[in-house]
Amino acid sequence: MKQSVNLVPESFRRSVVAQQLMRHWTVAGIVVGTVLSAYVFWERETYRQIFTRRAVMESKARPFSEMKDSTDRMVREIRKLEESDALVRRLSRDQTPLLPLALVSAGVKACPDQLWIKHVKFEQRAKIQPGTNGAKEPTASKPNEASDQETIGFMTLEGFAVDNLAVAAFVAALRDTKGFRSVELKSSINSDAQDLRRTSFTIESEL
Repeated sequence: MKQSVNLVPESFRRSVVAQQLMRHWTVAGIVVGTVLSAYVFWERETYRQIFTRRAVMESKARPFSEMKDSTDRMVREIRKLEESDALVRRLSRDQTPLLPLALVSAGVKACPDQLWIKHVKFEQRAKIQPGTNGAKEPTASKPNEASDQETIGFMTLEGFAVDNLAVAAFVAALRDTKGFRSVELKSSINSDAQDLRRTSFTIESEL
């Protein structure tokens, strides 16, 4: 019977096996690295396309955004104008005393160092319209039904002047302002105080 003898050393066989495994792992590493590189490149390209599309969409939407901002600013300005207009209407309806006081100040300036105002009073009075027959039976008011009474504002001035001529000049100055429906001298009383003669007056003006 023929016997065979293995003349290859065990260390050589192990080195051959190690080289084969090294080649296998090198090929596997190259394949895995290539796949990972391709994946990373694909992800970067995908993100780049997404960012590019987003930039394009933002550039296309910018005019609409600017238009929206302009519209919002216009709406705010319109609201401010509406609030200002409402304030003007309310002040006109409530008959603010600023204008009558300014007219009174102008009238006082027409009589420098001759007339002084010590009291001003504003009030609302119901004025019955012509054609109504006194008291009426109380009835339930209907919506949008015109009232028989008109509310009118009055301003009462009390003060004193050096004489009746100064009072007359002041009343004439108030009438000349054309800012009152009527100006009426209710009372004018001459008196002496601390050896000084003066004239106390009361003037009522319809606003």
